[in-house]
Amino acid sequence: MFQYRTLVIVGILVLVAIPSLAQQPKEATYPGRTLIEEYFRTEVKKIQQADLADIKTLADWESRKILYRRELLSMLGLFPMPERTPLQAKVTGKVEAEKYTIEKVVFQSMPGLYVTGNLYIPKPAPKNAPTVLYVCGHGNVVKDGISYGSKVAYQHHPHWYATNGYVCLIIDTLQLSEIPGDHHGTHRLNEWWWHCRGYTPAGVECWNAMRALDYLETRPEVDATRFGVAGRSGGGAYSWWITATDERIKCAVPVAGIADLQAHLNEGYPGRMAKGVITGHCDCMFMHNLYQFDFSKVAALCAPRPVLLSNSDNDAIFPVPGYRRLATKVQKIYQLYGKENQWQLWETKGEHKDTPELRAGEYGWMNRWLKNSKEPVVEVEYERHTPEELKVLAETPKDQRNTTIQKSFVALKQWEIPKENVGRWWAGKTQTIMSEMRNSVFRNWPKEMPAFPEKPNMEVVADGIKHQVWILETETGVHVPLYLKAPAKESSAAPVTVHLCDDAMWDRTVTMAPEKLQKLLPTSGVPLVAPKDEPKAPSGGMHLYFAPRGLGGTRWAKPGSPDEIHYKRRFALIGQTLHDRQILDTTYLLAFVVNMIPKDTAYKCVAQDELAGVALHAAYFAKGNLVLNLTNLSSTYEKGPFLMHVMRFWEMPQLYAAYRSEFPGRVVELSGEKTVTKWNTQLQEKIKK
Repeated sequence: MFQYRTLVIVGILVLVAIPSLAQQPKEATYPGRTLIEEYFRTEVKKIQQADLADIKTLADWESRKILYRRELLSMLGLFPMPERTPLQAKVTGKVEAEKYTIEKVVFQSMPGLYVTGNLYIPKPAPKNAPTVLYVCGHGNVVKDGISYGSKVAYQHHPHWYATNGYVCLIIDTLQLSEIPGDHHGTHRLNEWWWHCRGYTPAGVECWNAMRALDYLETRPEVDATRFGVAGRSGGGAYSWWITATDERIKCAVPVAGIADLQAHLNEGYPGRMAKGVITGHCDCMFMHNLYQFDFSKVAALCAPRPVLLSNSDNDAIFPVPGYRRLATKVQKIYQLYGKENQWQLWETKGEHKDTPELRAGEYGWMNRWLKNSKEPVVEVEYERHTPEELKVLAETPKDQRNTTIQKSFVALKQWEIPKENVGRWWAGKTQTIMSEMRNSVFRNWPKEMPAFPEKPNMEVVADGIKHQVWILETETGVHVPLYLKAPAKESSAAPVTVHLCDDAMWDRTVTMAPEKLQKLLPTSGVPLVAPKDEPKAPSGGMHLYFAPRGLGGTRWAKPGSPDEIHYKRRFALIGQTLHDRQILDTTYLLAFVVNMIPKDTAYKCVAQDELAGVALHAAYFAKGNLVLNLTNLSSTYEKGPFLMHVMRFWEMPQLYAAYRSEFPGRVVELSGEKTVTKWNTQLQEKIKK
């Protein structure tokens, strides 16, 4: 019998030799690198300290866990839950082995979303047998250009279960399946609109597992009161999703599939993923963390059911400290139930591989809790089934949505203008938008802004022009430079213009500033490209130049580089997006301007492209007589700005229309793309009728 390692961890952890940081290539230096790394450390620490900290008694936990589960489902794109449509399950063929039969199964978890798998049934066919759902990780088998899914690579798991008295259904992932979908929208494809839709492939994997349980419940061989789930790597993560959200799972062995936020965002093995192991993971590994969970809360939602957290001690993408810290936190929840023995850590020697030692822990745990058995775990060599034997589909169904499911999996808000009482209907909708903006999309903004600085950090007067640098603390610990130019002789009637700057505009502006100021106004570090047309000299009055964090003087990575991508991906794991924080910065800036200028003075905010959308959102929170001058304001969030789950509540045309309704006295000057205004035009015409 295998002995399980308790959570009182003793002994010395031995790691293989790892190259030192000194041996690694030196990175390019960008002015905001320190800012962003410290920001993530600070935000992770806040979440880490708050996570489960208020749970003192079992009553505390029981009173909160239903809400936590609903929040997790929402962050997976599964609340409200999709309709459980008919599975349309089919067995497309069978493979007869000596000790079991393999049925080649396909079902639709929702119309057009096909799940392929193999159902292993012991011989003779049992009734009410313990049943394991094995969810595959990233181990696709491709032969002659044909994808056979990951169930081929992981077949040794269902083989063992079927030869030891279990029914086992092994299912392919969305991406590495017979109909390959996609796990890499933000990781490789620059599809940041996944955040706007509230879409993550983690939700698809969880949903497919739920529907797999629905299918298993229809089978006479299966005891639906004894469901277990197992998987490793990606499958380890999916095991957590399904166990945390579906209490039909009675026993779980997630292998190499979880670590805490600190490991994902800040830690890793030096020289490999020292900046956080998120860089080694695709999007299927993460929920959109709008409710700011640490992963220990996900694991705690499995309590008090038996769970064996399994990992190797030299796993580069699930490092030891990350899962040990988590394990210690979750143990306290099991202690509240008096079920400490049902939460165990199985830690073995090795790297990120499917080792015999990890499998031994998995199989022994299932025996213990699904069969009440202490029988020894023995693996024997066997002749593996060929990819062709295990393939389910002869051809790809014409109605498949696997390859495009990211565009329809999460239900979005539909906006149809009614035929009657349009004005009353719209008044209610504008209030809803304002409420959802504060309570959902921007729910993780700080409750209070830092105080405004009382004086500039530096000032130079030359040729009748006053030049100032202000360092604005837009959020605690986040310092962003502002460059101000104004006539040396103050005039209350002088116009005030705020320029939101991208890298190019910021850099050109800084190069024209007095040399003495430039040490406080770092350029972006991006090679300056000359514009097609020389920028016109600004008109008279006060001009303020501001590049929100991540741009200009606080840029932290080369545009389009892996570093930039993975810094942007980190935001979703703390319940934010980069554009969300840029809107926060701009909101602070506009409040600072109103505080600076005489009361009721008109001031203009000028922005273009993605920053035009940033400016429009910030304007909702601005006071005073604000004029917006926006170029190429997007008509859809799919082009930015990218905000967490926003398309579940409204689209850009509705936001624009709500702004015009809420602030009818404010001027909006649009140029370039203007399709965002069409819906508002239709709305106003119907209101007038």
